[in-house]
Amino acid sequence: NAPRYTYQQIIKVVDNTPPTLAYSGPTEFCAEGTGCGTAQVELPPDITQECSGVFDIAYALDLFDDGSSDALGTGVFTGTLPIGTHRLHYLVTDGCGNSAELDLPFEVRDCKKPTPICKNGLVVELMQNGSVEVWAADLDDKSFDNCPQPLRFSFSADPTDRSRTFTCEDLATPQPVELWVTDAAGNQDFCQTFVEIQDNLGACNLIGPQIAGTLSTLEDEPLEGAEVHLSGGMDQVQLSDAQGTFSFPDLMPLHDYTLSPRKTDDPRNGVTTYDLVLITRHILNTQPLTDPYRIIAADVNGSGSVTTLDLVEIRKLILAMSDEFPLNASWRFVARAYVFPDPANPFDPPFPETLDFNNLAADVPDADFVAVKLGDVNGSATPNLHSVEDRHRPELPLRWSKQPLSQGEGVSWTAHLVGDEYLSSLQLALEFDPDAFHFEGLAPLLP
Repeated sequence: NAPRYTYQQIIKVVDNTPPTLAYSGPTEFCAEGTGCGTAQVELPPDITQECSGVFDIAYALDLFDDGSSDALGTGVFTGTLPIGTHRLHYLVTDGCGNSAELDLPFEVRDCKKPTPICKNGLVVELMQNGSVEVWAADLDDKSFDNCPQPLRFSFSADPTDRSRTFTCEDLATPQPVELWVTDAAGNQDFCQTFVEIQDNLGACNLIGPQIAGTLSTLEDEPLEGAEVHLSGGMDQVQLSDAQGTFSFPDLMPLHDYTLSPRKTDDPRNGVTTYDLVLITRHILNTQPLTDPYRIIAADVNGSGSVTTLDLVEIRKLILAMSDEFPLNASWRFVARAYVFPDPANPFDPPFPETLDFNNLAADVPDADFVAVKLGDVNGSATPNLHSVEDRHRPELPLRWSKQPLSQGEGVSWTAHLVGDEYLSSLQLALEFDPDAFHFEGLAPLLP
């Protein structure tokens, strides 16, 4: 038999790979309690290893992260810690004797907002230079926090916004402000109050804002002598001057005002038989009026449309059967900045005949209106006493066929226009001595 040999072989499997450590939990913890308080902290590491079996965990706690170990222990760290920045150092050894370390900085924070308390307003005096600096801390009325560290006061969420400068512009009404309170941990909250500025030294000699404007016709001629009413914080009335301008200076700021022009005198100004012709053509649609202001001028009874009833009122005025437009004023006004949505129908929506100013804080130099003379469709009215334009045609000679005059007998005179010029309308006045003549009437001479 052949000899046989037996050997024993030992195979060692060695793991030299240390475990992998990580941390995926929170690193900030909120303190609890009424005081500055403490927080319950737990920082379990995430461990990945190739060596099977148990592993050992050891830690060292460095309170306030000052480089010293304040507590040593094994296992996952759990404890109650005060407010501050701390550090935890882990040492993990697997079953194969491999070790790994993990350094975890973390913070226990004061998460509670401070409690802001504002004074119920603060009254301050302007200096002689017309300004005064107010500090946010001046508005504090014993605000408090759960931690004893000093609080910071500001006018906004920016803690450096600690002061505000007030001037003469802030005199009109109390100025609303916010008091922001920030604690040592950066927590914030705010309350609202106001600062009332006074000028007992007379540093401002404050001049309030003004409202000014111009009244002018569609032809840009100024309208003189119109009443301009201002209602609101200060009720006033002014007459437009020869340039059509008006001005209400030194008004109470931050009040609401309404501006309303008005002119009711001299309703016959610019109203002629030619206007009757133009309105008739518009009604018959043979020559419609296209300008919205001319259409407004034709609506003398204020019905919101142009009809034969407007012709009736104009005829009565021309023939002195009435001295006014019963349902309307002599002039109407349209805010010059207004744009008609539909120029062919300026009455829908209603056009603005007043101007409103809410919380007036600055000058308004352009409160302008277009003045529309009712009944004057062709724009022949004289809007001011200084108008020098001759709006009438040259004189037209008339030939009179007269009969001899006999006392107590009637007489008829006939007038003929010299030349062949075509007239669409004619308006004239006859002057006579009523003690010598009795006027019977006027009749057209038709061909």
